[in-house]
Amino acid sequence: MPPVDTHLRDAASGIGAKISDDGRLFVCQESPPPPAVGSANRRRFLNGLLGTAGLDAGTTNLRVNGLTTNVDAYVEASPDYDIHIMGVSFFINDTAVVPNRFGNVTGLTLGFDMFAQESGNETYLVRNVRTGGQLIAQTGGTRAFGSGADVNVITNLTGTTDAQFAYLDLGEILPPEGLRIGRGTQDRLVVRIRDNLSQISASGEFSVRVFGFRKYP
Repeated sequence: MPPVDTHLRDAASGIGAKISDDGRLFVCQESPPPPAVGSANRRRFLNGLLGTAGLDAGTTNLRVNGLTTNVDAYVEASPDYDIHIMGVSFFINDTAVVPNRFGNVTGLTLGFDMFAQESGNETYLVRNVRTGGQLIAQTGGTRAFGSGADVNVITNLTGTTDAQFAYLDLGEILPPEGLRIGRGTQDRLVVRIRDNLSQISASGEFSVRVFGFRKYP
């Protein structure tokens, strides 16, 4: 097939398109125009705790016994907007925090899972987490601070308890918009407690917080 000779030229300015020596078209990318004055933001910040009745709903302190009957905390799809989760923060608060324990709890065998339910399928983000050290490892060790046994630990958070954090960076793993929970679907992000986490001290806590944004059509 013979080559096709074409010319691309802007009708208003008369400026022609630039072609490289190897036949590639030069293009220019520009930011989209700003929203019209008075229009609502299509993207709105999201920050909330997974709860047993949805985001910031039901029980959000997952210091619960899920050994006999599993306990789920979740964020589910909205009928009005997409949910984009850019990161997940795990928080363990107990009388002491030790890497080879869950807070100060020993002997867990099932721990907890986190998974995304997408179109009827389950994708595990972390699984069978039984210690703080396993949680840091399964979330990639991102946003780390401290060293040795005190990695990701805040000592004396309340004067009598310590806390451990772990962060799962979904914006880095799934760029540019993180984990999407599409509007009007049955999709959701779930933490399933499969062990007895009520052994955490009465003044302690285990909670899971998501960060991201809501995207309106």
